Amino acid sequence: MGLAENVRAGVRVVIQLWDDQIELVSTTRDAMRRSKAVLMQSCTGSGKTMMAAYIIQSALARGRRVMFTVPRRDLITQTSNTFTACGMAHSFVAAGRPFNPFSRLFIGSVDSMARRIDKLPDCDLVIVDETHFGDGALDKVIGYYKQRGAWLLGLSATPWKLSGDGLGKWYDELVLGKTMKWLIDNKRLSDYRYYRGRTRLDTTKIKRAGGDFQKRDLDDFMEAHEGVIIGDAVSDYKARCMGNLHITRCVSVKRSQRMAEAYRSAGISAMHVDGDMDSGERMRIFTAYARGEILVLTFADLLGFGWDLKQITGIDATIESCSDTKPSESLAGQMQFWGRVLRMKDRPAIINDHVNNCMTHGMPCDDREWTLEGREKRGVSYRDWE
Repeated sequence: MGLAENVRAGVRVVIQLWDDQIELVSTTRDAMRRSKAVLMQSCTGSGKTMMAAYIIQSALARGRRVMFTVPRRDLITQTSNTFTACGMAHSFVAAGRPFNPFSRLFIGSVDSMARRIDKLPDCDLVIVDETHFGDGALDKVIGYYKQRGAWLLGLSATPWKLSGDGLGKWYDELVLGKTMKWLIDNKRLSDYRYYRGRTRLDTTKIKRAGGDFQKRDLDDFMEAHEGVIIGDAVSDYKARCMGNLHITRCVSVKRSQRMAEAYRSAGISAMHVDGDMDSGERMRIFTAYARGEILVLTFADLLGFGWDLKQITGIDATIESCSDTKPSESLAGQMQFWGRVLRMKDRPAIINDHVNNCMTHGMPCDDREWTLEGREKRGVSYRDWE
């Protein structure tokens, strides 16, 4: 009997976890016996969705109702694919998706849930994926379920908001997973080769807002440097990464579109993607990329967190390298971007840091102390490494 037949027959699929995942799930359950609002931290690529599915299976077996929230539309499809593969029937609270009030497992879009706040299904456990992302709408959803006595479990690789603010206003306890260095050393994440950029950018005069560079000011700043940065990105891809499935982070949609054009002009198949594109067209691009028909995806914010190529397309493909052309002072945002290329593969990932974000944030596998209180606002400037 195949997987689809198992799902239709209602046979539960046994979820196999790695030893480090079992340890983290056990520690998280212990914390949830003490506290009704727990945040589970685990690096990008370490399998948070599968660990959540394991916890959900146990909750459903005890007759509980569960809500799994996501901050973006693409993550609904991605999560639904995972839950289906695990044999877990589910409904949705999201625009354009079917809602079954008798379901015991829901996948909810935070924005849709906030708009329907008085019509949300009662749930015993609410799991908030990518809980570092969101403000007003997520505040409403979390507040609604906490008032009704639900358990709250947050998931994040970087448990600070992109501004660096902590999440103690929502969670009472933080449970930490294995470090990125441990996961790399134990072949759970990919090793990497890191290349610093040749161009030194003096970002000291760019205005700051919300813990990072102000978008409009940053876009204006990059206008003056765009030709050199684009040239470096294209030439370094050809020199170090040719043939790899590659992503390039840009400061805006306009810069991303220009970057994709530059790759294509150099004979490299590339496409820009953003959240305003038709979802069907975006999925066609993702599928072509996973098949190797497109080698490079360029973007501004869309792929910055939560996005998993294999989960969303169902094709066994892994991002192999990346180019960073967006200066950033957000550690959480930077870690999320690096995590896109660190899923396990048979050779090291290649990271081309054309704007030298490593001078502010260090290396991807440096030790970091996550807390519910957040991050002291600080950064390393251009002059610190002249």
